[in-house]
Amino acid sequence: MKKLKILILIILFNLVTFKSIQACDLLGVEIGENASTLEFLSSFEEEDIDPNDSVTIFESQTTAFCEDIDFDSTLVKAYLTMDGIIGAVEIVVQNNRNNRASKQGLLRNFVKANFGDFNINSEEWPGYKIWNIGPKQIFYYYWERENRPTQEGIAVTSEQYSYVLLVDEYEN
Repeated sequence: MKKLKILILIILFNLVTFKSIQACDLLGVEIGENASTLEFLSSFEEEDIDPNDSVTIFESQTTAFCEDIDFDSTLVKAYLTMDGIIGAVEIVVQNNRNNRASKQGLLRNFVKANFGDFNINSEEWPGYKIWNIGPKQIFYYYWERENRPTQEGIAVTSEQYSYVLLVDEYEN
């Protein structure tokens, strides 16, 4: 009977873990592959990419990528190279002047649960944390600026394509 209870608990744990991984799978993003592999870009067409820009950024509601997780006020961005290759996917918190969305800690708690612990209140906090997981890089950032909304987000990219995150989005 005890073995049966343990087996049931293991199965339930695996189901819950699998569901949360499927719900918002940053590591499942195929960096370096064609944009058609991103389900939330279902209306994407090759002619949507500006051939004059090295990177084109597409934005959507985060629920299109993270169906079962509510991050409240966030957007998801797909960074595509001029030849339609996925360079990065980023989830960005949309804060107002009082930083309500970041104060809730929804994205931060997701990052800690899935990638590792960190302390944004530490004197040594540099404003970001990078995890190298296989060929992918997970880049979490959180920084406060006086009289401006807090900047918070997480991106998945690779060393080869990380440059796409440096593109000034106002030029696109």
